[in-house]
Amino acid sequence: PQHRSGNSHIIGSIAVDLCQLDATSSYILVAVHAAVPHAVTTVKLDSKTEHCIADALGEAVLTLEQFWGIPAVLRIHSDRESGLVSQRPLWTSRAIRITTTLGDDPQSNGAAERYIGILGQKARRRIAHVKDPVTRAFLWPWAMRHAADSYSFDEYAKLGLRPALANSAPRSHLPFLTAVVAHATCAKHRADENRARQAVFLVVSRDVPGGVIVLLTSEIKQDNTVTA
Repeated sequence: PQHRSGNSHIIGSIAVDLCQLDATSSYILVAVHAAVPHAVTTVKLDSKTEHCIADALGEAVLTLEQFWGIPAVLRIHSDRESGLVSQRPLWTSRAIRITTTLGDDPQSNGAAERYIGILGQKARRRIAHVKDPVTRAFLWPWAMRHAADSYSFDEYAKLGLRPALANSAPRSHLPFLTAVVAHATCAKHRADENRARQAVFLVVSRDVPGGVIVLLTSEIKQDNTVTA
């Protein structure tokens, strides 16, 4: 089915779209639940193949439902991205309806486009000081995810809510690339060994309650580029 206007403000309906930092950067899938409570999440795509889009969309749905605790997703609205449209039988088998915009009306996926603009602007500000193009490309997906998380945490806070898999509020709002100390938990470490590692904060973990994902400072070179 095609709908010129996808009403993503209906509870259980999400809007999705893809975006890039530039022509050489990774694609990011942005998924938005625009009904109350507002929640938005992003997932990096390794490529635009049908398999990668299906995996990314599945992760986005799980994140919105299980981490943010939105009502069960019943409808996914997007533009006519072939990698998504071709997966319609898969999602139908999961009782999720796929709807698309008309090809000549990009604004009919307005909710996703709006949040791509909001998050893209925030993410670009987070990496504006990074001049090395390889490092910018590496940080881009993390900056988008941080921007999405920060926006959603703020929206939930306005309603006095916390995510279903609640993380501690101070950790959730650390600025992107804040200097932190990470503690290794590998069993091979001696009891008297210093396990502290200098790092920078990237995002809140979606899998470990209270956990975060960091980039070790040892992986950052003197010229502020990232070791691949």
